[in-house]
Amino acid sequence: MTSKNLFFKAMKEDMRHKLWMAALSVLGNFLALPVGYMVWRSEVLKNCGDVERILTQGGNYLQHILEDIIGFCAGYVIAGGGLVAIVLAVITGLGGFRYVFHRNMADTYHSLPIRRNMLYAVGYINGIMIWIIPFIINLLVMFFMAWRLLGQLGGGGRIWELAAEMFLDILVLLVIYLLVYHVVLLSVMLSGNVLNTMFSILLLGFGAIGLYGLFIAYFDAYLGTYSSQAVDISLAAYISPLSAVPYLLVMKFDGVRGWYLWRGILFCVVQVILFGVASRRLYRRRASEVAEQGIWNKRTASVFRILTGTAAGMAGWAFFVLLLSDSRAAGWGIFGAVLGAAGVFGVLDIMFEMDFKAFFAHKKQMAGTVGAALL
Repeated sequence: MTSKNLFFKAMKEDMRHKLWMAALSVLGNFLALPVGYMVWRSEVLKNCGDVERILTQGGNYLQHILEDIIGFCAGYVIAGGGLVAIVLAVITGLGGFRYVFHRNMADTYHSLPIRRNMLYAVGYINGIMIWIIPFIINLLVMFFMAWRLLGQLGGGGRIWELAAEMFLDILVLLVIYLLVYHVVLLSVMLSGNVLNTMFSILLLGFGAIGLYGLFIAYFDAYLGTYSSQAVDISLAAYISPLSAVPYLLVMKFDGVRGWYLWRGILFCVVQVILFGVASRRLYRRRASEVAEQGIWNKRTASVFRILTGTAAGMAGWAFFVLLLSDSRAAGWGIFGAVLGAAGVFGVLDIMFEMDFKAFFAHKKQMAGTVGAALL
């Protein structure tokens, strides 16, 4: 009981420092959902006349209006609510654990008489509640306004259709919010400052589809029997979190149903679990001393350097080969590969170590990355 009381007290105190995030969430969801619906409703009634006039039209015209109401609500929640969810996921992920970037603040938090697991759970749960509670409340307000208009037009029997669409919207947006939130959290836990966090977000979010695209471009250009049209790019989009987000939003907005939609949701849920587990474990292992440094996990930093350096080497090689069409292309291509791989690898070493002398800190890894790019 004491532990439970301590947990709720910690949540209350943590939320007190995040009231600005909660206010931003309330305002954003209110403007995106109820206000957006009221603007659309006023425009429809302005063009079609009042409710009584629409009822006199009857027949197909009335059914068309009812379809528009349901279609607009289903699509607008995904579009407007999705934009707010993505922005808030980034804000709550970065702001919720901002103290880990400052040594004094990290020491203060970690010296509190609260276990690391509880401290992480407090920030993690509050980060979700800041978005989902205002979202659900504003969505219900929008739902009841749409329900009232359907009832006035004699379409009250279609309320379950509207409810089903909005329930699916909630599920999709919840998955999207958690996916972006976990990518940001993992990036925060890996890094000691905002610069490295932003780089980690981009690499974790788009790295898979970026590498996938480079290899497709390579094989498409240099293997005559290969055809890029035979590759399903959607699979790469799913395994890249920040490309899966707009892909899933567009599918739901376009009315895609069945296996294709649920496959996307399933891929995203798996990534949510993996990123969530990884961020929690890294937070437990994270020392206060890594604040204001680069990426403190050496294995992760090595993977980031090698993959990004190899991709940069391939891009540097392709730049010169495509720029030149004569016999000099091969030599300049090798130069571009070495320059791209070694240069990007060294710059990332400087950024990860936060030291200008670190350009050649990992010579063997740099040589292997250049070799991989040349290969």
